[in-house]
Amino acid sequence: MYSRGFTLMEVLVVILILTLFLYGFSIGISGSLKREKQRAMTYSVKTGIEWVRVYSILKGEKLKIKFFPDHFKIYTYKNRKWKYFKRLNFPGLELRANNSPIFYPYGTVSNLFTLYVEKDGFIRKITMNINGKITIK
Repeated sequence: MYSRGFTLMEVLVVILILTLFLYGFSIGISGSLKREKQRAMTYSVKTGIEWVRVYSILKGEKLKIKFFPDHFKIYTYKNRKWKYFKRLNFPGLELRANNSPIFYPYGTVSNLFTLYVEKDGFIRKITMNINGKITIK
C-alpha cells in the first residue's frame, strides 16, 4: 500500500530537533551579544578620549581628563588654573583609572593612564602611551 505524507510521530521528532537547535543557537547568540555590547561601549570610551586629544590639538589648548565611575570630566587650562569644560557620560559602565591624563596641543600626553572599563562582568583595559596611541586589551 502506498502512503502519502509523514506520520504524526515523524513531524513531532522534526519539530523537537528544530526546537533544540534554535534553543542552542539562541544561548550562543545571547552571550556573544553581551560581549559585543560591552566591546562597543569600550570603543565609545576610547572615541571620547581620542576626541579630547584631537580637540586639544585643533584648538591649541591643554586639556585634562578626570575619570569617575560612569563618566569623565574634561578640564581646560586657562589663566594657570584648570577649569571645567565638558562631561562625557557612559551610563551602565564602570570606569576605573589610575591617573588623569593631560593632553597637550602638540599631540603628546602626560600622566599616562590605564583605564578599566567594566560592564556585566566583562572587563576591558585601555592604555595610552606618550604619543597618544590608545590600545584596548
